[in-house]
Amino acid sequence: MKKIFSLFIAVLILCVPFTAQAYFYDMSYESREYCSSYYDIPASVKNDDAAFYVNLNETMELELEKSGVIPAGTQITVDWRSDNPDTGTVYYHTYRGDEGGYVTADSIEFDLSAVRPVEKNKLTQPIKYFVLNKDGVRLREGPNELYAEVGEVIPYGTVLEASYGAEDYTGTQDDGSYPSWCWFEYNGVSGWAYTFQWLDSFDFAFTADTFRAGTEFPYDKAMTFGEIPLYDGPDIRNADVIDTIAAGTELDFDIVYYTGGLYGYVEYNGNNGWAQVYCGFLPGDDYDKVNNRIDSYIKIAAESVPVISSPFDDCEGTGETIEKDRVLHYDYVREFEGEPDYYRVEYQGEYVWISAGFDDVEKYTPEELEKIMTDEIRSTLEEDAVDKETVTEIDSPEEDIASPVEEKSGGKVLITAVCIAAAAVVIAVAALIIKKKKNK
Repeated sequence: MKKIFSLFIAVLILCVPFTAQAYFYDMSYESREYCSSYYDIPASVKNDDAAFYVNLNETMELELEKSGVIPAGTQITVDWRSDNPDTGTVYYHTYRGDEGGYVTADSIEFDLSAVRPVEKNKLTQPIKYFVLNKDGVRLREGPNELYAEVGEVIPYGTVLEASYGAEDYTGTQDDGSYPSWCWFEYNGVSGWAYTFQWLDSFDFAFTADTFRAGTEFPYDKAMTFGEIPLYDGPDIRNADVIDTIAAGTELDFDIVYYTGGLYGYVEYNGNNGWAQVYCGFLPGDDYDKVNNRIDSYIKIAAESVPVISSPFDDCEGTGETIEKDRVLHYDYVREFEGEPDYYRVEYQGEYVWISAGFDDVEKYTPEELEKIMTDEIRSTLEEDAVDKETVTEIDSPEEDIASPVEEKSGGKVLITAVCIAAAAVVIAVAALIIKKKKNK
């Protein structure tokens, strides 16, 4: 699991300079601020030749020197923008043949004709996005903030389905990449919206059922192995902590936001907010305190592995072991760097936790297990399976709190009992009145 997410992060980081981004530099090279949303835009050189500058610095910082011109009327494309805050000069990066360089903004004019999606950028499977901006979002005629807005404001909470990415998206989604601009339709109007999630844009979040589609990770539940904060927004740099989620809590979430960590929109103790739902992004105190539910299998490769009392730091062995070659279904794992991991497995009709090092188990996805499935393995898995209707989830260190459903159910029972008692009193009084009338 760690390897998959490490690859995910690496792909995103490598893609940053080449996707929908503008870089704003000062010419002293002391700072570089990430900004959003520039794709290749058609443009042409105005009536006068445009001075063409090359960057003498091998890094992304600018150290420009004039290197000829691009003739007037030449059709070019620009991909990102750089500003000199001291002079106010705006540069756009472009190409002269195969040579990359810069032209000034006042030497070119853009062709901002509406852009339609192309078949080669059709997504392998549609992606559902949740509108996260409380003020709503607008679509644009092209995949760039320079294009005009179209249609009405799409309100917060709307779920949109994207079928196309912008021109330069060549990922497959299964490789952990997603387009930065997507093509949507809303109330009969089609257009582009910036969907990239990386610390700078909070317009969209993923729906959990489409995030990392195609992997064995469901991404709709997570379990906490220590106390973690509940934030009032996904931008945790600026969000407030509104509660602390206890260890041993299973979290359900429908919306996820990737912001250097994976955060899910959850409900806890009557509060709705954002909590980290995967451990593998942000090193620090919370690194191993939460992880996603997994639908996968392990085969015991060691002679035996110990059963432990819980996945918490103070856990102890129970004295029971599970022997070599047994295949087990697991749904949660608490991972440690350089130490045995803790797996929650189904064993003899119950959920139990085991401690197993990297070489102690062989991991299988459901598809991989099917390739080695035998009648014996299938029979053992059926014997070990937990009855999901009766199982009690992991005990939290805190006292159990009645759920709203339980409270409502209890209220209904009480109200019903009161109504029955009241009806009995009314009947008794009526009977007494009738009796007195007869006696008269």
